[in-house]
Amino acid sequence: MASWLRAGLWATRAQLRQATVSAGTFAGVAIAPLSILIIGAFMLPGSPAGMARGVFGSTLVGMWSTVFLAASLDISRERTQETLPLIISAPVPTAVVLIGKILGNALVSFAAVAVVFTVAVLAGLFPLVVDAPLLVSGLVLFAVSSATVGLLVSVAYVVTRAATGLGNALEMGVWVLCGLLYPVSILPGPVEALARALPMTWSARVVYAAVQGAEDGERAGTPVALSLALAAATTLAAILLYRLAERRWRAAAEPHD
Repeated sequence: MASWLRAGLWATRAQLRQATVSAGTFAGVAIAPLSILIIGAFMLPGSPAGMARGVFGSTLVGMWSTVFLAASLDISRERTQETLPLIISAPVPTAVVLIGKILGNALVSFAAVAVVFTVAVLAGLFPLVVDAPLLVSGLVLFAVSSATVGLLVSVAYVVTRAATGLGNALEMGVWVLCGLLYPVSILPGPVEALARALPMTWSARVVYAAVQGAEDGERAGTPVALSLALAAATTLAAILLYRLAERRWRAAAEPHD
């Protein structure tokens, strides 16, 4: 177990060093969220709900996009550079290394918070009535739940190179599915049910609940509990899928397709 912890921490440190010089990280923490913020400033002005969707929606988009980078494009790059077999054949479970990499980008994703909040304050877009402790808790919870969903998504990228073609659909699909930009209540019934099964949906609601008037005074206790429970279930599902994949790789004596 100690070796697993050391491997995970090593992967996190390596990912943090890599993220500081990555153009993809800059796109995730600055370009994508600021683009959404600018659009939101014109489309959703005036009300607390509109301001919250513009400012916090763009922040959450930036955080998720940064985490998704580690769960997708970074793995594709490892495959291209032929270093993915080294990760898979390491003397610790593959999931441990990937958890470390994804948590590294989850930490980096808080740069999106700083970027968007700074621009929003300077532009006079930041909501004035905010429950700061709840907001901080919601953002931390969102980073954790993003990492768990990213870990689940990463299974596809590790198992098959064909997952690369799904990148934009998976990344942007979460923007809508988890209610980062619009309430999930506008989704069709079956799609809304799927959205409510994802931990990011509930952690995003905690963030919006921190803004007075954004979610009609919704209590945050239930979303917090559901987000934590679903994040744990998502992590367990990802670990089990990695275990099944590792058994397949050993049986075939071939770590990747």
